[in-house]
Amino acid sequence: MSRSVTPRPWTRLVARASALGLVVAGLAWGGVALTSAACTNTVTTNASLVSGFFINSQLLLDDGNLGCSNDNDLDVYKYVAVAINDRNEIAGAGIFDCYADGVFANLPGIDSGLLDFAVWIYAYNPSAYATANAGNKLVTAVGQLGGVNTADGGFVPVPSTIVPDGGSNKTKYAAALSVICTSQATWVATCSATSQASVQNLAFCGALQLETTVPTACNLPVLLPDASVDARAD
Repeated sequence: MSRSVTPRPWTRLVARASALGLVVAGLAWGGVALTSAACTNTVTTNASLVSGFFINSQLLLDDGNLGCSNDNDLDVYKYVAVAINDRNEIAGAGIFDCYADGVFANLPGIDSGLLDFAVWIYAYNPSAYATANAGNKLVTAVGQLGGVNTADGGFVPVPSTIVPDGGSNKTKYAAALSVICTSQATWVATCSATSQASVQNLAFCGALQLETTVPTACNLPVLLPDASVDARAD
């Protein structure tokens, strides 16, 4: 689907999916100062979130020629991001408003040097999000999956392949990942990112593509930086 989008004012918000679990953009939490969705170009960030990587939501929208809306199904409303480490394990998850950059910070191992990550993006228009989040199940699932990074700095290894067929393995994390992978998004994309201490690196993402069928498993590829082609590198 391709269409022209009239430029609009943006509030650049930053939210993070960190070792403490789920963050929903639009809330002031964990020392992150967030502004409301007013008509301003202010960038709000926090120096404590420097280590890690971030998803530039504007680039995601530009690549797909999309806009943001909470009532127009031609636009993106919210998106879910699932980070996967170089051992093919879930490293964190977050759910973000369309206009918010998603930041993954304080993930285990960041302070030890460069780490490669892949990211799955599931973007929803307003109607699709209402269906996917019926009974708050999508928000709950993202929060549970964010729990792989425990508050005491520990890490629960959860393979990204743990959902072979709609989450038949109904453990806590498999069930949560199943909800995310199989709740049909409107658009999907994959990203690759490198995380390092004291640096906030940009994740490089492909364009959002329509998800035309309801998946029965986690079917997006895991594209680590050394296995993916960055079209922006030129």
